[in-house]
Amino acid sequence: STDGDGDMADDTSDLRVGSRDDGNQSFDGQIDEFKIYNYSRTAQQILNDFVSLGTHHGASVTLGSNELNTPSLSDDLVGYWKFDDSDGETTDISGFGHTLTEVNGVAQVAGRFADAADLERGSSELYYRADSTALSITGSFTLSAWIRPEDTTAATQYDIMGKWDQANESYLFQRYGDELRCFVDSGNDYVTTNSTNLV
Repeated sequence: STDGDGDMADDTSDLRVGSRDDGNQSFDGQIDEFKIYNYSRTAQQILNDFVSLGTHHGASVTLGSNELNTPSLSDDLVGYWKFDDSDGETTDISGFGHTLTEVNGVAQVAGRFADAADLERGSSELYYRADSTALSITGSFTLSAWIRPEDTTAATQYDIMGKWDQANESYLFQRYGDELRCFVDSGNDYVTTNSTNLV
């Protein structure tokens, strides 16, 4: 979790998972449990979400009371894709209906939780969703996903997901070698992890 300055531009680019619109810098590896929130979550909140998978927390529907009155996983969640579908689309279970459409036959493999998308860099595999008001975030946000890269080649860019094309740059989550980067509004405006994270 890193704080940045300024607001993002509101744009109309598609949401893409695994590549940007030009097919360059495609992700090579597995993606599972991808979420977008329209506010900045703490590192502890993200860790709690990850640890709670497999319990009733994180369920799309929970029956009964919430005795602790704790915030729900779905509070301000604008997109949540489990990548467990195998029919050419990946259903958004956030309630917004942002179903992702598969391009070039993305394989489903065993992931961290049930199935995951297995994207191949050389095959231009990706998912996309047309722009929507909920995905066009202009303030604070959180991107969360489980990823398993095929390799950690130094100084190589791999786009994980974003609303980013040649004319519109809103937000982009990217792997750069063994680091993670989050871009906002321009290729020069990003935050990055500052130690080896992926091995």
